[in-house]
Amino acid sequence: MCISFNEKYQTQNNHSWSVSDIINRYVTRRQCGNNNTESFDMIRDYAVSLINYRDSRMNLYQNIKDQLNALLTTNQNLNTNITTFTNKVSTFVTATSTLQSLVTNQVNGLDASSNCITIANNLRFVYNTFCVNFLYTSVQFGINRSI
Repeated sequence: MCISFNEKYQTQNNHSWSVSDIINRYVTRRQCGNNNTESFDMIRDYAVSLINYRDSRMNLYQNIKDQLNALLTTNQNLNTNITTFTNKVSTFVTATSTLQSLVTNQVNGLDASSNCITIANNLRFVYNTFCVNFLYTSVQFGINRSI
């Protein structure tokens, strides 16, 4: 015997088959001849099994859909945070490049415009550390650490 679960959809009903729908459909099979309900019980048990299977699949796919939606939301939040972080890093790199230009520019940078001759005669160590190496090394350190 074949039970058509699609019939209910063809009649424009919005709900899936339930056990009570099966019982109502096969009520004439409930008692055959000598009050034997064996065929009806088999139909009902088969229908309950099919309905339970259908419901378990619907729940499974609904759960997968819910988890995928949650994953999508989390991914969108991550992308927003990465974009914000990228913008901040780009701003920092631009500022560091500007600082490097201010220090090392051959025409008017701090390295070119610092006149440390008076200090150099008396404090050669300070001259070498500050005027020759310190500013350039500091800027290079900042640039290398920001990239």
